[in-house]
Amino acid sequence: TPRLSLLPRQDSDVEPDQVDPPDWRNSLTADQLASLTGREAQRQDVINELFHTEKNHVRNLKVLERVFRLPLLESGLMPKEVVDRLFPNLDEVIQIHSSYNNAMTNLKRGGFPICEVGDVLRDMFLGSFGERLIAEGAEFTKNQKFTLEELKRIRQRDSRLDQKLQELESDSSCRRLKLEDMLAWEHQRLVKYPLLLKEIGKHMELHDEEYELIKEVEARTKEILENIDKQVAEAQNIRKLEEIQKNLDTSGLEKLGPENQVCVDYRNVDLTRLKLIYDGQLTLNLGGENRRVKNIDLYVLLLDDCVMFLQKQEEKYLLKFHTVSGGIPGNRDDVKKILSPVIKFSTMIVRPVATNKKAFYLMNTLRSEDTRLNSSHDQISYAVFCLQKKKKKTTTTTTNN
Repeated sequence: TPRLSLLPRQDSDVEPDQVDPPDWRNSLTADQLASLTGREAQRQDVINELFHTEKNHVRNLKVLERVFRLPLLESGLMPKEVVDRLFPNLDEVIQIHSSYNNAMTNLKRGGFPICEVGDVLRDMFLGSFGERLIAEGAEFTKNQKFTLEELKRIRQRDSRLDQKLQELESDSSCRRLKLEDMLAWEHQRLVKYPLLLKEIGKHMELHDEEYELIKEVEARTKEILENIDKQVAEAQNIRKLEEIQKNLDTSGLEKLGPENQVCVDYRNVDLTRLKLIYDGQLTLNLGGENRRVKNIDLYVLLLDDCVMFLQKQEEKYLLKFHTVSGGIPGNRDDVKKILSPVIKFSTMIVRPVATNKKAFYLMNTLRSEDTRLNSSHDQISYAVFCLQKKKKKTTTTTTNN
């Protein structure tokens, strides 16, 4: 059974939260309600939801602080550096959203209907205020995927810590959620802002004084979310490259001799110094329509200046050349072609396969190589498109290197 909450009752921001916002209509007389148009009443509903959910979000953040972070530090069961990774800049995030909540509370003191919200929203998202939200929001969320994986491993191997976390999660303020679920609250809030602002704008007249400001703020909240998500993706890509680098085997590049240019360039490659744009699974079709020739499953990295084909073998990632037959096996005309596992954008041509919408050709003009790849999922068409666009952006750079 849930135990009593650890949250102090003297803090008005940590009162037991209500899932549904209080009905603002109860504060108005019948005549006041009758004077509102249907559109204006709907706008007030959304403003009320925005204010109420912001207050709940501040409460949720303080649950993370007072029910989890502080008790975990005091218990000594979890190393401080792990606690810091789980809640990297929680104080700053609480401060930001508390300032939002305070401004909304002050505006609400005048009672409903609330005529103008533009000034409050401007001070939340525009200019330096938005930049601060990007900085702190990204810091809190960008490594969350990896810290949650770390938390899962720790809970599996440390029964005392797992028991302590279960005890903390049983607090009534957690609403039967696990810590892993609650850490996602901040990103979920960032996703909610543009949706609520879009609804506010939807219930306004185009000639309303605040309409253009509301649409500007809505657009800015989308930019803020996109910027944070981009930083999250970049952080995840950095960690992916670090993990691949630890298990990278490039010994297969010596097949054509240590003086081969691909071997020279990539035998001692450090992937952590490169930028990952996209990664995914592809099938290397060595035999064309000849089904007797075995295809090879590849793990493909789209980097900032090239595409790299790795072969997964247990825990290792192999960077190696592949051999393909250029004729009929056993025939004297059979010519073996060596395919490079790395193709730079400056020497790459992409062509579709007419008979297979999920396949495409990559041609390496440096060695007149022709590599046929089959996608195992629909997303690869997007990856190829990105590759073509990226080629245009990086051709000058890669040519000069």
